[in-house]
Amino acid sequence: MQSNFKSPANDEIQLKDIFIRIWVHKLLVACSCVFGIFLSIYVVSNAKKEFSSTAVFSLSSEKTSLLSTDNNLGKLASISGLGNIKDNSLPRDEIMGREFIELLDKSVDFQGDTFFNNYNPNRKESAWKSVIKNLIGWQNTHNEDDESIWQGITNTYRNVVEITLSLDDSIILTVTHEDPNRSAEITNSLMEKIIALKKEREINKQKQQLSYLSQTLATANGDLVKSQSNLKNFTVKNSSIPDQKFTVKSLELDALRAQLNRTSQIHDALAKLSSLIGFGSIKEDDYQSLREAFPIVDQVSFRRVLGQSEIISFWTWPEKSTVNTVYDSLTERRKRLEALVNVAETEALRAAETLEKFAMLQRQVTISEATYTVLIEQVKAQSMVAGFRPDSSRIFEYASPPLTASFPNQKLILASGGILGLLTGCIIALMMASLRGVYYSKEDLARDAQANLNFKARTLKKLRDVPIIKFESLLNKKSLATLRNIAVEINSNNKAEVLFTSLSSQLKSKDVAYAMASYMQSDDLKIALIDFTKNKQTPNVENNQKPYGLFTILHNEAKISVLLPSSSLSSIEFIGRRDFQSQLQSLQSNFDLIFLSADNDDAISLASALSNSPPTHITSAKVKRTKSEDLTKLQTLIPIQGLLYE
Repeated sequence: MQSNFKSPANDEIQLKDIFIRIWVHKLLVACSCVFGIFLSIYVVSNAKKEFSSTAVFSLSSEKTSLLSTDNNLGKLASISGLGNIKDNSLPRDEIMGREFIELLDKSVDFQGDTFFNNYNPNRKESAWKSVIKNLIGWQNTHNEDDESIWQGITNTYRNVVEITLSLDDSIILTVTHEDPNRSAEITNSLMEKIIALKKEREINKQKQQLSYLSQTLATANGDLVKSQSNLKNFTVKNSSIPDQKFTVKSLELDALRAQLNRTSQIHDALAKLSSLIGFGSIKEDDYQSLREAFPIVDQVSFRRVLGQSEIISFWTWPEKSTVNTVYDSLTERRKRLEALVNVAETEALRAAETLEKFAMLQRQVTISEATYTVLIEQVKAQSMVAGFRPDSSRIFEYASPPLTASFPNQKLILASGGILGLLTGCIIALMMASLRGVYYSKEDLARDAQANLNFKARTLKKLRDVPIIKFESLLNKKSLATLRNIAVEINSNNKAEVLFTSLSSQLKSKDVAYAMASYMQSDDLKIALIDFTKNKQTPNVENNQKPYGLFTILHNEAKISVLLPSSSLSSIEFIGRRDFQSQLQSLQSNFDLIFLSADNDDAISLASALSNSPPTHITSAKVKRTKSEDLTKLQTLIPIQGLLYE
């Protein structure tokens, strides 16, 4: 059956080709996987096992009120920062610190544990390390044995102890150790130590707060007594009602200022009136001007002072002497009122200062009382908290000795070994495939052959090593189709010489040539078959066989003649003769077609000898056997018209 392949547009290795190359060496890949798994099993069985124990607990993290909030004093304390306090901090840095580790050593004995204390005072440095350090001038620092021990314990402790917080703020404590019982023991001891440390911190904090509040309360009590004493002394020296005195003085000052203002208006009006009368010529318009400038002129009080009629529409100009007498009297009154106003202002200022000082003393007393009240309530609440200390720390899970080791992770190591073996096997398979240089897909084979016809060689395999006399009985429909297409290609090229080659294929070139000769003899064609496979010895032939130049007929079958060189040289060595081309051409006068066949390296040598006048070329190749270098070289020497692949 004919099968045509399309060549890819480029020469890049396709993903399918990579998988094919790996699949060809699947046994190698499988062995590599098995080796990786066995290596993982060896690592797991010989690795130093470590066990991890986990404890889950929570520390005190509830809000605790340090002050009773039954009244407004609690609100005031909250504003001042003395109200509700929330403390759920985890002393992580303290737990990982050197002092805490030394304190924990008293209960778990890190120094006697070889897992933590791996210090060996008798350890000697390797010779090569000493040589390198001497060459680079490295100076060894000799630490004390105790310091070296604790540095090793601290480093190991920080590597094996892990503290994390869950979503609900619970503490997850994990300790890793080579002994499962020891791991659980250290985990529980560490958990109890953390809880005890938290309690101790809260107690010390409460004591410090209580001490601070007591000292602050004593200071507030002294301030209250002092402010009350100052208020008492002020009241004794002054008055207990300075606000009333300030009010009286203020009213007196307002009354005097009103009198002074009215007296000043009348005095100014009299001064104007006196100046008008002094001129001697008084007009009616002067009175209107006087009324506009001094409206008080129309008031009853002003007219009474001058002894005038109280009727507004009736006005008579007073005597000058009367005006001067009243003016002088009001001048004296004005001076006296001004003096009284100044005295009243001084007394009012003094009363205001007294009131201000009194208010300040009252404010100090109020503040002292409020501070004292807040602090006394705070001290009471703190004393209650100090006396009753509820513990809200909870232990959700104690650490128990683990049943399986946390390190090494057997499943992970086995999976990693298998994957590593698979990758290594694939890499080696690809390297071996690259080194072999053979074709791993039919597509690549057909692409490099560049043949006009591509056929599967399976239909011709049954014709191998079959005598020519039996070919006709073995031909079937499938083989007829393949041979028919090859025959069409041979006839279309119109060349007497046909080259059959085979490159590492199970279908030898001689078998294909014999099959084609048997098929094409029905056309009344005389066909000569010459096999140039090396190491083929020249057989003894009968003397009555007619030679054709340097070729001797081995035997005839119908119109097919099998020829061999008549010299003692093997067939492949015959192509090295200078007259090889002329001997082949001489055969064309006796035969219609000359079938030349050779395999592997002999095929390349024969193609090189025929490259000057290239014949029709039919080749057989096999996937995973034929090397790309050989096929490319063969195709370069003589183009391939037909490819039989398997």
